[in-house]
Amino acid sequence: MVVFKLNLHFMEALTTTSFYCNSLTRYERLLTREVKIGAIALGGNNPIRVQSMTTTDTMDTIATVEQSIRMIDAGCEYVRITAPSINEAKNLENIKKNLKKEGTIPR
Repeated sequence: MVVFKLNLHFMEALTTTSFYCNSLTRYERLLTREVKIGAIALGGNNPIRVQSMTTTDTMDTIATVEQSIRMIDAGCEYVRITAPSINEAKNLENIKKNLKKEGTIPR
């Protein structure tokens, strides 16, 4: 009986608490603000975008470029690259130049 009471309180909390989704049993997409990242729009009524983040050391330009190209070839529309310090942020310029040279991003 104790388990039932705990479940009853849990179910009550589910029905009265505001969640990040409108329903736990049916899909409904939240309407978000549209933003453009480069030429690709994100949010709003646009399709859900495929994105991933590199796992390479951002200071390793070649490895980051190669991994980015593999992600793009696999269908990734957004590739995120971390830049936790100024040095990594500065190296993003080299990564971008190499990606442009490979023809993976618009010039």
